[in-house]
Amino acid sequence: MSSTMGAQPPPPRKRTRTSHTKVRTGCRTCRIRHKKCDETRPVCLMCSTTGRVCDGYQQTLDRRTRASRLRLLSSTPSSTSSTSPTATMPSLVSDLILHTNQIDLTRQERWYLDFFRRSTAFQCSGYFDDDFWLRLVHQVTEAEPAVRHAAIALSALHWNFERNSSGQGSTDNRLPLQQCVKAISSLRHQLTGSGLPSRSNMEITLVTCVLFVSFMFLQGDTHLACTHLRGGLKLLREWKTTDPTGYSTTGAVLMKVFARLQLQWSTFADEVFIEQDDDHSSIPYMDINDLSMDDRIDSLDKAGNLLVSLGRLVLSPSPAGSSSPGYCTVLDTKRMAILNKLQHWTTELDTSITHRGNTLLIRDQTILTVLKLWSETIYIMAATENRLGGSETRFDAFHLNFGRAVALAQMLLISGTAESNMPAFSIGMGIIAPLFFCAFKCRDWYIRREALLLLRSCQRQEGLWTTPGAVLVLERLIEIESKGLLPGDLVPESSRIDSIHVNILPDDHKIGIWYRRPALGVDTGHVDATSGVWEKALLDYHVG
Repeated sequence: MSSTMGAQPPPPRKRTRTSHTKVRTGCRTCRIRHKKCDETRPVCLMCSTTGRVCDGYQQTLDRRTRASRLRLLSSTPSSTSSTSPTATMPSLVSDLILHTNQIDLTRQERWYLDFFRRSTAFQCSGYFDDDFWLRLVHQVTEAEPAVRHAAIALSALHWNFERNSSGQGSTDNRLPLQQCVKAISSLRHQLTGSGLPSRSNMEITLVTCVLFVSFMFLQGDTHLACTHLRGGLKLLREWKTTDPTGYSTTGAVLMKVFARLQLQWSTFADEVFIEQDDDHSSIPYMDINDLSMDDRIDSLDKAGNLLVSLGRLVLSPSPAGSSSPGYCTVLDTKRMAILNKLQHWTTELDTSITHRGNTLLIRDQTILTVLKLWSETIYIMAATENRLGGSETRFDAFHLNFGRAVALAQMLLISGTAESNMPAFSIGMGIIAPLFFCAFKCRDWYIRREALLLLRSCQRQEGLWTTPGAVLVLERLIEIESKGLLPGDLVPESSRIDSIHVNILPDDHKIGIWYRRPALGVDTGHVDATSGVWEKALLDYHVG
């Protein structure tokens, strides 16, 4: 017998896998399932396309190196500029480190709340360092669930806007509305069961109201925006009357942001002529006699307040209706003072700055350019104001003002391409409304087409105004007025459109435009601006 017959066979070689570095990114769901995550935020496509719930992302601290821990703790999101005013605000470093007021939030809600703090609020403040958006809203958000959910809703809208603008694909249109429902529910619970003093209730309600109005503006819901704006202004004035001590702490900040919201509403309602029903016409506007023209303009803040007040004054409807001669007479008594102030406020500001030996920073120069743009626009509106109608040729005398306004807007857009912090998603005084006004009312062939070209060159949303919608409407209006004309020809009065009404039809992906050209008297040939035939045009428009 061979000596090998009793030997055992050699043990099988143990198979080993190739070593790979452990992946520390990706959503929690994909990591548990050992799937490669595409890391789309706030929820990954791997989960959303397969019907799974994405549990969000968790930044795991690399405890192997001290340098890695320090780098993680000191890092800021790449979408936030280091010079941004919101860069110093709280940021989610890890989902393991939670504020006590965020325990009831989902991972997705926490992500959007952080996005609001570091980006959305700064964008909403627009070109200005608005104390509401950069301070007050964040303070109240820390303590109040209603404001938190309203902020998350606005943040989700902002995220959808960025996704659409960059063409990055699908958006979640349900989340913003769901967060609004949560905000309303939390506010009702707060007001009925908290037992807080009226000062706290007033502040919470009004801050939430500002977020709701902003949300409805950016959604394009003119009816609900007007309803919330009217209610907020009424409540704010009641608070000032009944509790002046409580109002003094935050009332001025809230009044300032409500005034800018009202101006935003007025530009859209006046230029696009939203149909004014009883609810819309009952928005409380400023008293025409409350505005003083004697105050010196020695700061950008005072200049901004002046122009907001003048804009609200010029655009505010007559209390008794659009044909109230008494109101027109009162406005006429202040007209020369308004025009004089608009012509000289920049000189007052420049004198004050020079006297103090100061120089404007780059951001302040940008703010000054925005204010000059609005000053030119408000000047034209105040000088041509005629609530009883009038010939559209009255705008032809302001060729230079229109040209300066378009040139100022061009400066802003050029500087905006070089500075990533320039707002593209904002509330308040921007560039779309002035450019729309210039392209609509200036019949100079070249100026109005330059204004249209500037609007085409950017993707922006400023409250109710969007650049794609503004361009679409203006292209149709200019086409109607310029039919049969050659470049440089003057648009005849009979072809000019004096009034328009725009209605977005999202279900049909169209914009409905109703426009009117004033009638010409058969015998006299004079323009009758109070009559005319309304015509309709439908334009294809892919909303969102």
